[in-house]
Amino acid sequence: MVSLSSPDCMVYGVIQHEAMHNLGFYHEHTRTDRDNYINILWQNMDKDYWKNFNIMDGNTLNLPYDYTSVMHYHRYAFSRNEPLLPTIVPKPDPTVQIGQRTGLSNLDVKKINAFYSCNLCREKLVQLSGSFSGSSNSATDGGGGNCLWLIQVPGKKVSLQIVNLSIFSTDYIKVYDGLTKSSPVLLARTSGLKLSKTLVSSGRNMLVEFVSTSSSKLSIFKAIYTTVV
Repeated sequence: MVSLSSPDCMVYGVIQHEAMHNLGFYHEHTRTDRDNYINILWQNMDKDYWKNFNIMDGNTLNLPYDYTSVMHYHRYAFSRNEPLLPTIVPKPDPTVQIGQRTGLSNLDVKKINAFYSCNLCREKLVQLSGSFSGSSNSATDGGGGNCLWLIQVPGKKVSLQIVNLSIFSTDYIKVYDGLTKSSPVLLARTSGLKLSKTLVSSGRNMLVEFVSTSSSKLSIFKAIYTTVV
């Protein structure tokens, strides 16, 4: 059971934060290796709140420390005087942004899949621009499943172009204008060798799906995306 007060907790990232607690995750800033990445300024908070910053003996899953995790506190969490007295300072660069509630980071998604031993081809892309690729070998069970890339840019829209395409048999690529596969379709089931024109979303989210069957031929593709401001 998750208890969410209204309106403060009725926020996308806050709901995901609490759900990750239910899934078994501690706060990112309480990792056993946190002292390599942040300084906790105990003197800037009341002792009643120190328990929220104690190191927890959890599994790091051999994944990097994540300043952008939805499970990370912000810089002035439980401060006695915000914004003058920070309680968490990143290192070595104290200007690094920490503690967002926009939604799961890419590493948050990887942690959940690793923790529950899910062999899923899923990735979240949140940078201004980037590239990704897929093949029938990377799909679930080595060729017989699907991969999903959720692009969630900080700008207004996503621009996507497929720059390499070699899709065989019943494999295909499909692109959605939104967060889920119930969103409007920007690119219908596409296969073969023909590249599509540049696709632009109506908002900051775009979902790319690659479906593969156990084909004798290797299907591959590569795509690049940019932010439209």
